[in-house]
Amino acid sequence: MLACISSAILHGVRGTPVEVEVHVAQSALPGFNIVGLPDGAVRESRDRVRAALVTSGLKWPNRKVTVNLARSGVKKGGVWLDLPIAIGVAVASDQLEPGRVEGFAFVGELGLDGSLRSVPGVVPLAASLSARKIVVPSSCASEAALVAGERVRATQNLEMLLRSLRGEGDCGEVVAEASQPPAPVPDLGEVRG
Repeated sequence: MLACISSAILHGVRGTPVEVEVHVAQSALPGFNIVGLPDGAVRESRDRVRAALVTSGLKWPNRKVTVNLARSGVKKGGVWLDLPIAIGVAVASDQLEPGRVEGFAFVGELGLDGSLRSVPGVVPLAASLSARKIVVPSSCASEAALVAGERVRATQNLEMLLRSLRGEGDCGEVVAEASQPPAPVPDLGEVRG
């Protein structure tokens, strides 16, 4: 089966949308390949994703898994793609319905225990995504809300996210707007007389 998940990477200081396509072959020997110009951090995501899925209650498919990071001409680096790869594997292995992720984009680094870790550059990443809902780690949700507002959904771990995508709960907390910066502190340089 094939799954296509929206995400983004940083290219310099700009966010670049990426489609994470995951295919799980029915009749091939077990294996895992990532294609589409991945760097070392992206290739290492295989082990993080596998551990996170298993600790979150899903089964790792004992089949050939191929991940394509579409727009092949752009080099992909960083840890932003851990979460979309995990969601893609869950959909492509029939552990999550494809309709449950329509209109979503995912950005985040996974810990081996399924926790979501903060990622750098979430503001340009969120700005580059046009999805109706953007799922990011809770620790960087307020930053993403600066540009994406009510489209941002924050979650702390993969298990919570998978439950909510199955309809067993809310998809993390909704981040309506970024909090306003505090009022400036009076400065003694402004005192006259």
